[in-house]
Order: sequence, then C-alpha cells, then structure tokens
Amino acid sequence: MKIAILARVLFLSGVTTHIIDLSKELIERGHEVFVFTSGPEFAESEANVNLLNRLEVIGAQIVKIDFPNNIKNKLLYGLKMLKSVPVVHRKLVDLKIDVIHVHTPALSFIPVLLRKKYVKTIHIADLSLSILNRRATHEITISRETYKEAQQKFNYNEDELTLIFNGVDKRFSKQSPKENNLKTRNVYKINSDKIIIGIVGSIQYRKGHDVLLKAISKFPSDIKNKVILVILGEGNKKDEKWLSNLVTENFLENIVIKLPFQDPKPFYDIIDIFVLPSRLEGFPLVAIEAFLSGCCVVRSNVEGAYDQIDDGKTGFLFQNENVDELKNILEKLTIDDKLRMEVTNNGREFALQNFTSDIMAEKTIEVYQKVIN
Repeated sequence: MKIAILARVLFLSGVTTHIIDLSKELIERGHEVFVFTSGPEFAESEANVNLLNRLEVIGAQIVKIDFPNNIKNKLLYGLKMLKSVPVVHRKLVDLKIDVIHVHTPALSFIPVLLRKKYVKTIHIADLSLSILNRRATHEITISRETYKEAQQKFNYNEDELTLIFNGVDKRFSKQSPKENNLKTRNVYKINSDKIIIGIVGSIQYRKGHDVLLKAISKFPSDIKNKVILVILGEGNKKDEKWLSNLVTENFLENIVIKLPFQDPKPFYDIIDIFVLPSRLEGFPLVAIEAFLSGCCVVRSNVEGAYDQIDDGKTGFLFQNENVDELKNILEKLTIDDKLRMEVTNNGREFALQNFTSDIMAEKTIEVYQKVIN
C-alpha cells in the first residue's frame, strides 16, 4: 500500500515519535509511507529537526505542504488551510495514494472536501478542536477515554472505531551494558548511590512538571539527599522560564539536572523511577518507553493510565495533581528497593506483551485494509 500520513507540523512530542515508529513498521512490511507536513514545529530546535531526519532515515518520503505553523490569527490560519487543499489533492493523485491517515485533527476536513475515505487518529483527549475536525471513515483511538470521547462526539458505530494502543520500538527493551550506564552517570556527575527520578516530555503546564517538583520539595531531608531529578525535554521560552522558576522556588537547584530533548534511551537506562504527572494525555509513549527500559513507572490517573498500569503491580497511579499522594509513592519507592524492582520487572513484561510498535502496526494495517475494501 501507498500510505499518506497527514501531520500539520512535526511536533516535538510523542505524536511525532508515534508517526516515526508506525512508519518504520509499515516500511519494513513493504508499504510506502509519505508524510505530508509543513515540517518541524520549531525549525530552530535541533531536536525537532532530528525527528524529521529520523523519518527520512527510515525511508519515509517527506511531502512538504505549506500548512499553517505558529499562526494565531484564525482567519489567516483558515485561509492557509484552504490554500493547502488543492496542493494535497494533486499530490495524492500523483502519488496514487491508497490510504490517507490523518494525525492532526484539523486536517481531517481535507479528505472530507476531496470526498476520499480516510483514517484518523487523535492523540490527546479533551481537545478544544475546531470545526475542521471531521468525522472519519474509520477512527483509531489510543485509550479507553479517547474511544469514549470519539464515540460520543461523532456517533461512530462499532465498525467505524478501533482501539489500538500506541506501541514503541523494541529497542527500548534492550538492556544497556552497566559500563554504559556508569558512563552516563559520570558525564552528569551522578554518584552511584543516588536514586534517579526522571521525567521526559515537552515543557508545558499540562505535563505537570510543577506537580513533580512540589512533591520532591516535600521530601524529608534524608530522602531528598538520596535522589537526583533528571528533566529531559524542551519548550518555548515562556515555558522554559516557568520551569526554571519552579526549580528555584522549590529550592531544588542542587538535585535537578535539566537537559534538552534528545534520544531518551540512555537516560531511561539510568532512571530508577520514571514519573509522568500530566494533567491531560492520550496514551503517552514515554511511559511505555520507560517500562521497556526497566524503569519503575509512576503516573497520574488521567487518560491511558488504567490501560497502561495495574496499580501497585506493574506501576503506580496517583490522583491527578495530588502532590502529597505522589510524594508518598516516591518516598516509598526510594526507600524500598525490593518493591521498586518487583514492580519494575512486572511493568516491563506487561509492556513487552502489549505495547510494542509491531503489535500496533499489525492492528493499524487491518484498519487500512478494512477502509480500502
């Protein structure tokens, strides 16, 4: 099949990582993948540009479309969207595309206008989406919450809606040699006796960095002295300043290591406890990457949480924005090595059985074939 993936921009987020992982699996199965996009969300960000480069390396063909990027004026945004329609149509015809898969909801009006069947995936729940977001021929949802939301919004019947959990590349399950992990610790001057707590993701309010920082700030001094917090991710200038102020306000400068986004695998390999304190999600890939890499995963009980974690067995859940509950879980895991390792092993095995990109790709191909036929 020739598959067109429509993504208005390549976000510096798990959405683009998902597109990369799905494209890789599709290409390995002999399909051709064409990514219709305006390019990186932040052209000045090396990490964001690298995501585009990764798509090209795996064999995806980039079809540059002048979709709106960072345009706040709604009229200009809409006009630019409309101007893209004939360009997209011409490319779809010239490339003889078999399947259109929309990953940016606002682009779903295009195949509707062109009267073409298409598949759509929404990657986050509870979005305030514009009228450009249309009913798909078939919609893929990534968690039970997004399934329910799509069903209610568009009145899909069961044959038009499929729940497919996001999966990640099995490379995350490969254990790194101890000497590599020691080297990573040494680079960032992290003593071998420190428990590393980590968070990976874009720097923005909905990701809940403030919740995690406040929880750690409440640790008693003896536990606080045992931990290091690694923050891996980037945001715009306003959000980066917000995070920097949070670290200072909570007196955590001595235990926080803030790094720009890059391949997270070497960091997962040294993180003992991975925390995802998001206020809003879809089905976050970082939690799965952390599971497979051998981290003990703790996350807020928002979208995707109960699909990803059996609380207390494969990971831990805390009430969204409940700083004290998160603090108590982290304290317990910092003190109880046996519990932490037991839950880590359970989580890794569960993720291997349920959340890899090959499983995701096979189920996605079934949807494509259903739409074509």
